[in-house]
Amino acid sequence: MSEHRSSTLALRLKDTGQVFALGREPLTIGRRPDNTIALRDSSVSRQHARIEWRPEGPVIVDLGSSHGTYVNERRLSGPRLLQPGHVVRVGNTVLMVESVRQPAAAPARGTRGRSPGWLLVAGVALALVAALALLLAAGGALLPDGGEANTALPGNGQGEEEPSPTAAPTQAEAVTVAPSPAPPTAEPTAAPPTAEPTAAPPTAEPTAAPPPTAAPPSPTPVPEYPAPALVAPSEQEANGVRGPVTFAWSYPRALVDGEGFQVLIWKDGQEHNGAASLTRETQQTIDLDVVLPGRGGDGEYLWTVVVRRDAPGEALLSPEAAPRRLVYAGVDSGPALPNECAAFTCDGCDSWNSDNPLCTQCQCP
Repeated sequence: MSEHRSSTLALRLKDTGQVFALGREPLTIGRRPDNTIALRDSSVSRQHARIEWRPEGPVIVDLGSSHGTYVNERRLSGPRLLQPGHVVRVGNTVLMVESVRQPAAAPARGTRGRSPGWLLVAGVALALVAALALLLAAGGALLPDGGEANTALPGNGQGEEEPSPTAAPTQAEAVTVAPSPAPPTAEPTAAPPTAEPTAAPPTAEPTAAPPPTAAPPSPTPVPEYPAPALVAPSEQEANGVRGPVTFAWSYPRALVDGEGFQVLIWKDGQEHNGAASLTRETQQTIDLDVVLPGRGGDGEYLWTVVVRRDAPGEALLSPEAAPRRLVYAGVDSGPALPNECAAFTCDGCDSWNSDNPLCTQCQCP
């Protein structure tokens, strides 16, 4: 029999394969352990994003995270409906939106499931009745012969047997009685082996074996633009640096015209802004004394590399590489910015987050 299944959407972690079904209850993503999907990713905010069910389906919303939430490598600026095949990225963690199958409820047990048991009871009862009938028939055949043998041996009135012809039937009867108590031919009918196949109903077993609750995971699509791999400086080499620093990375493919690598440097809580113009080389030297005083001065920063198009406002072509720590021990950063946007800077306005209400008064340098 074919089995009907219903489909639902689920999120699958690319790295571990763990699956989270998208139901009617809201689902949260972040670093805090009380999130539905708790991630150990330093680039993920404590409460990063939420997935809630709306009439049109599951919708993902960014919760004001530092590094943003991406669907198909497009940063969210509002709610986004999720569909099978979408790729969600929070920080450096990738989640795949997939359609999984759920089995229909198992049918209730009815008389058809119990019929093999009744057939077994009926077969055993029939075998017992047949055996009892054979025993009664054998006993009935013995009783008349024994009675005639007793009446065929009268005395002659003096306690002696008469050698009369009437004694002959006793010998004849003894001959006829001998085969009657041994009816081996009736024994095969008393043990009906044909009832045994009905006692083993293998057809009832398939209903007890539940099918898998999820379809096999679909193959993970290979991104056209993978994240670069950072090479130098290491976190130990970048502890207490200043002045010109050479950043290096590796990439598995060559870039074409209009594409380039960009080094991003930021403090925790700031936008991921570019520190220099795009390059098609796999290394770039940046003077930190020129870039970082206006972004917070001395202290701890994070840096990474991305692939993007050489045009303002274009979406990133690749995910960000896993960021590395950098400690800047530079010159005095000068007076602080006069408003709440001191923690945010913009690099040529191409990566400026104009939707942030705190930065409406900030001006690009």
